[in-house]
Amino acid sequence: MEDHWIFILAVVLLGGAIGGGFYLSHQRTKAIRAIAPQLGFEFLGSGKTFVPAVAWKFALFSQGRSQNVENVVTGRMNGATIYLFDYSYRTGSGKKSNTHRHTVAFIQAENLRLPAFQLTPENFLHKVGHLFGHRDIDFENEPEFSKAYLLKGSDEDRVRQVFDYRVISFYNNQQRVCTEGLGNMVLYYVKRQYPVNQWRKFLAQAREAVDVFRASSHSV
Repeated sequence: MEDHWIFILAVVLLGGAIGGGFYLSHQRTKAIRAIAPQLGFEFLGSGKTFVPAVAWKFALFSQGRSQNVENVVTGRMNGATIYLFDYSYRTGSGKKSNTHRHTVAFIQAENLRLPAFQLTPENFLHKVGHLFGHRDIDFENEPEFSKAYLLKGSDEDRVRQVFDYRVISFYNNQQRVCTEGLGNMVLYYVKRQYPVNQWRKFLAQAREAVDVFRASSHSV
């Protein structure tokens, strides 16, 4: 009989957790739908189809499984088309399963010419990877940036040219942001979900990133 009540309690707790998760997700969507017009954006909905297919070339979207796109908003600013959205994927299995959540800005901008690159905050595993020959583009005269970030790109010379003093200064003033670039596209994201009341700040940061890349890519 005691096992019976334990089972019932477990089911109730699980149901409550699932219900709470759905409620929080609904409230987040409601808040994003409300803030979109304030940003000058349009709320599109949830699902991969609301983001241009060309975006899926970026490395972020090749990680894990069960990739999910939610709360997509879009608009145009300063010659750029911008998509902001929540993105998640899963890794591992069983008790070691993890859900990774991000807030993402995908931007297609006029007058932008970037080599393919990936920029992420550097961590301990990256430093271990260096010992086994994994490449990281470092700048001897920018030790703060080189210590904080892992930068990769197939055309190293071109990547070094684009990451000039303006770009490096911008990233030195950010906290744990990630960026991928390719041609006229930038993927700017953080490895967490931004609170909705900080989406305006996140959008401003993404736009500034594009502006400094525009300036640097046209200087070489």
